[in-house]
Amino acid sequence: MRYTMNITTMTFIFVLLTAHTLLSQHAFPIADNSTIIAAADTIPFTLGLDNRIYIQGTINNEQPIDFIFDTGAEGIWLYKSGLTKSSTIIFHGQSTISGVGGDINSEYSLNNTLRVANHIWNNRTVDYSGVQMHNNDGGIGYKLFEESNIELNFDNGLLIIHDSLFIPENGYTQCRLQKRNNNYFIEVTLNSGVKKIDEWFHFDTGSSGSLNIHNESIAAQNLYSAMKRIGEHKASGIGQGVINFERVILPKLEIGGYELVKIPISLEIPSNTEGLPFGIIGIDILKRFNIILDFQRSIAYLKPNSLFHSFFKN
Repeated sequence: MRYTMNITTMTFIFVLLTAHTLLSQHAFPIADNSTIIAAADTIPFTLGLDNRIYIQGTINNEQPIDFIFDTGAEGIWLYKSGLTKSSTIIFHGQSTISGVGGDINSEYSLNNTLRVANHIWNNRTVDYSGVQMHNNDGGIGYKLFEESNIELNFDNGLLIIHDSLFIPENGYTQCRLQKRNNNYFIEVTLNSGVKKIDEWFHFDTGSSGSLNIHNESIAAQNLYSAMKRIGEHKASGIGQGVINFERVILPKLEIGGYELVKIPISLEIPSNTEGLPFGIIGIDILKRFNIILDFQRSIAYLKPNSLFHSFFKN
């Protein structure tokens, strides 16, 4: 999921794909010069049955809100169910959300307080699109953590915030990240059984699927007829449009020096509808690794975890 915003314009691309506690005294700077004021630097999360990372928090000390953690997004946003739990939200203006299937109007609220576990972020902007998507109340993007290193430990269900000097323990492999237009990408090697293709994919924990290849990519042009077809499915966005996908079995995928086999992936079928802007690697692959994201150095560290050999969603 891609999410960018300024005071007057916001782009918000939703894709529904058929989707040891450490102690620290550090304060971590974030975008608007607020500070995380917390003693503990762990945040518990749950990997939902819908393949999304759920984190519970509050806005303005009101009712608990079920957020997803979404590295494909930047900010903080609420759906309809989240707004009903946040009666103190005051809207200060409107924006336009442009996404798959069209544009809709949105509202934003300034100067809010987000609390997650023992962490507090002041002076936060919260966006509200007036829609309800997925089974959560809203989402939290990567921007809150971009000045730190964050660890997603799926074995223990913990998001761990490390300072920017943190060095991972042995057992992790290092992968490059690229930041393009406020989106992070990671390089993946696809093996169709006929040829190998290296391509960069949007690193998106908000996408519940495995791999989604947009129709203009090099990979798509070489893969449409190269793999076993197992069906089709549709993906809707925030607008009214629908994207059609062909579901195929990718024989092998390599990431961070590790190999996965027989992965169900989605190839976008060309159409007149505005489609994916880039390929996406989602949680059905990413959850198989404990991951450390070093945003400042553009590095991802991967280590296989207990989910590495789990079944893929079809």
